[in-house]
Amino acid sequence: FTFAKGGTATYITAGQLPSLATPGLGAWRHTHRHNYSAVTDAFVFSPAGVLIQTHRLTRLIKVSPDGDAFTDTVALEIFDTNGNVIVTGCATSVASRLE
Repeated sequence: FTFAKGGTATYITAGQLPSLATPGLGAWRHTHRHNYSAVTDAFVFSPAGVLIQTHRLTRLIKVSPDGDAFTDTVALEIFDTNGNVIVTGCATSVASRLE
């Protein structure tokens, strides 16, 4: 995950072949004090190149007071091509700033 100045968010994953999924692209915003939220979407394709799913990650992020680390909760939604939610999931993660 990369959070860029100005509010854009990007992620890549080893969980999908690059030929079958786009990177996740989205936006982040400050919500209150050391808290932020981010939403990213990635598009998943069949081997024939047909769109089959959209993967949305919604993150609630708490940044450490020094700004060098964060913890978050993640909600996953997978949508079919009609926009219906077909799978949900959740996770937590921790991260630290790269120097």
